[in-house]
Amino acid sequence: MKPFIDRGPSQSAKEAMTEAGMAGGEEKFKFEREAVDALRKATGRDVARIVGSGGEAITAVLSQVEGLVLLPDQGIWAGTPKTCKQLGKPFQYFETNFGLIDSTILAEAIDTTNSGAVFITTMAGYMAEQDVKSVSTTCKKHGAHLIVDASPTIGGWKPPAYGGADIVLGSAREPKLLNLPGGGFITSDDTEVMNQICRVNHYSADPVACAGITGALRDAGSTFNQLIRMSDELKSLLSGNVIHRKRRGFSVGLLHNQPKRFAKMVRQRGLVTTAGKSLLSTCPRYDRFLESGIVVELKKLDPDCIGSAELLQISEAISSE
Repeated sequence: MKPFIDRGPSQSAKEAMTEAGMAGGEEKFKFEREAVDALRKATGRDVARIVGSGGEAITAVLSQVEGLVLLPDQGIWAGTPKTCKQLGKPFQYFETNFGLIDSTILAEAIDTTNSGAVFITTMAGYMAEQDVKSVSTTCKKHGAHLIVDASPTIGGWKPPAYGGADIVLGSAREPKLLNLPGGGFITSDDTEVMNQICRVNHYSADPVACAGITGALRDAGSTFNQLIRMSDELKSLLSGNVIHRKRRGFSVGLLHNQPKRFAKMVRQRGLVTTAGKSLLSTCPRYDRFLESGIVVELKKLDPDCIGSAELLQISEAISSE
């Protein structure tokens, strides 16, 4: 089996970064303005700021949160609870269905803990789209601010899908949807909060990173649909315990009682990328799911090089033990 081709920056992103790299210093702020405008449009928010990474965005936002932060018990970036600990920010997990949020359970958690904010991501473990509009309605009704990590969906979702979220932030670093060497963003309708965030995050936006974000957002809708197509087709080929089989996502999770042994065996069969990366993550793992199993990380792959034949190869490698 030939290695599968890694997904790099989109064509528009590469062209934009090349242009920015050749531009003179006087054009620096043009690329930042264009990226800010593109992010405002993508999220439907009034204010946007470029930062160095998704981690920086999360740190800057959580540093401004008052009170306890509620986090899903699985399915979001593992660095988020670590950031809460580093900031001395109290946090608590609430129960989910492999990362998917039940608004009734969330409402009870907000009322019980009197939390100041809820932090979620737009795809549970990259496996299933979250109903952010419903979550935002619940948060507003019960008096909690909603912070949404849009790394999986930025440019792929239309702005209304983010509902009434107070903050929409994310990472542009691979292997995210924007899939760049680095970069992150924070957006909001609350100018005062954004001014406070700017006071604690003094990142000087790099013009090449800004140009990459603008270019990547041009292609994000197409990339998003291609990754969904790959995931849906792979799920249709697999039998067994596929997690969130009927929900849209990029990665495909399966329950398995010996995930590490299985992942090693599948790697030996050639299920790797051209950069030598394994296509499988093993669980339990907080940023995917907390049962024993594996996740096929299709988001690592170049969709233009993955058709039905390649997906059949992946399914056969996973299905034959």
